[in-house]
Amino acid sequence: MTSPLRSDVAGTSVSVCVAPSPLRSRAVAGAQGLPSSIPFGVGKFVWVNLWAAWCAPCKASMPWLNELSQKYKDQGVEILGISMDEEGWNVVKPFIEQMGVKYPIVVGNKRVGYLYGEVDNLPVAFFVDRNQKVAGIHLGAATKKQFESTIQALLKQ
Repeated sequence: MTSPLRSDVAGTSVSVCVAPSPLRSRAVAGAQGLPSSIPFGVGKFVWVNLWAAWCAPCKASMPWLNELSQKYKDQGVEILGISMDEEGWNVVKPFIEQMGVKYPIVVGNKRVGYLYGEVDNLPVAFFVDRNQKVAGIHLGAATKKQFESTIQALLKQ
């Protein structure tokens, strides 16, 4: 059963759907370009953030993603960024160094976008609960306050 929540962000509609569906590890390119997988460990709350260096809302959110990753890490929250930049690590590595990103980043591809529901707009955030189920999804730009509210609500479950 899906329970959609809606809110407005700077004139754009953002949907958060709470849907108890399983999310399995996805194959992605690690920092050395070698295959890697996204760790969805039981007992961890994972925020999977799909983004790109060219995406202005993605770039704007990175400083507070760093902040939230530090603030909630002791509660078992992990943020994982999946760059959807087609140029791969040649673009991603200097970008994350410039932005001072402290949470793990991997590089996805069209297949990863397909596996996450044919992602064609960024940013997209998936909140995976401690039982490895998608507990929430944010489509499009959102504020720090909205993401923090989502984290706090999901941690109470």
